[in-house]
Amino acid sequence: MKNFSLEKTLLFLGDKSRYIFAKELTGTLPQNYENFFLRLEHGDKLTEIQQRENFLCVTSFKTPPGIRIISFSNDYDDWTVHVKKFSRILIFEEFPFEKDSTQQLIETWRGLPKDRPLLSIVLMDLLHRQGSTDLDRLDDALAAAQKNYAEQELEVIFFRPNTDAVNILYRHESRIARRKKVLSGELEKIYDRMYELDFLYDDFVMDCEGKGGCLSLNATNGICSFDSVRLHNKDSVWDCYNAAALKRLFPSDGFGKGNLNDLLEIYAYILAGYVGGKSPLSEAEKIRVNKGKFELMRVLQSKFYDYMTSRKFSVYVPPHEVRDVIAYKKLTSDSGGRLFGINAEYNRKLRHFVETDAKDILESALKNYIKFFEKVI
Repeated sequence: MKNFSLEKTLLFLGDKSRYIFAKELTGTLPQNYENFFLRLEHGDKLTEIQQRENFLCVTSFKTPPGIRIISFSNDYDDWTVHVKKFSRILIFEEFPFEKDSTQQLIETWRGLPKDRPLLSIVLMDLLHRQGSTDLDRLDDALAAAQKNYAEQELEVIFFRPNTDAVNILYRHESRIARRKKVLSGELEKIYDRMYELDFLYDDFVMDCEGKGGCLSLNATNGICSFDSVRLHNKDSVWDCYNAAALKRLFPSDGFGKGNLNDLLEIYAYILAGYVGGKSPLSEAEKIRVNKGKFELMRVLQSKFYDYMTSRKFSVYVPPHEVRDVIAYKKLTSDSGGRLFGINAEYNRKLRHFVETDAKDILESALKNYIKFFEKVI
């Protein structure tokens, strides 16, 4: 049976630290090696170098058998021409990390066909580690780089002095494993933000009760008014109130605070860590979150109609009984009126829906998403 490790050709890209790693596999490199096309292979001797014009072939028993390593000279930038020859690409980077040149290599790799070689980022820890200040600075930079590259679904490998370089050549994570690692990290963040929900909801209710909010006196008086009845022209006064309230709870312009549109932003924040239009998410993630926001709005509207019903007040009212403001007030405000108490009852139910039912709906949507997330992982 053919050994799976045979005939693997790796491409080394990145900054000069790739040559430091190469020396770990050969013991030495000739002078001016950066100006040569470099090939590393397994050999019987410690180090043997063959040079032909701009080409260097270095063999060493420290380089593992079955693996060939290619590193182009620094002035050669058209490596994509030969990319089909490689089974894996390693981009090396030393401090400072997250260089523009590294990101350019990543973007070039992403632009290759889908059968492109696997890509790994090798972060080289090469600084002197005796000073505590330098140590903290480097560790912080390594952690930040690892996080940012992992969020791009890239495998990240650390290399420090005395690390077994051979293991790095054989190691790689599958795309699925990397994706699961990223998703697990995102899920932990969602768990953490779920603890903020009660505080966020308390702030939301305060906005609803504040000036311009859907539970402010001005808003509830406007909902339960003759103007609402005249504008919406429903069979019952209660249905007219519902139509007016729904517009107030979900204003089409999306501006202002203190309405149920705010819950869509809380939903987005807990799932994705952002509020409003500014988002660090990929296009696919934005689509996922926006789809969830749309579904949440649909459920809130549907549950609003289910909850905001009244056997007592959802009755047909002939047009002549609400022909003008006087007739409307007689119907709804006079103790002998057929709909006496309707405004107090409507405001009670509206407040309960905003303060309690809407929160339950939001929590249910978040928990359903988390369960789905957990199944994916």
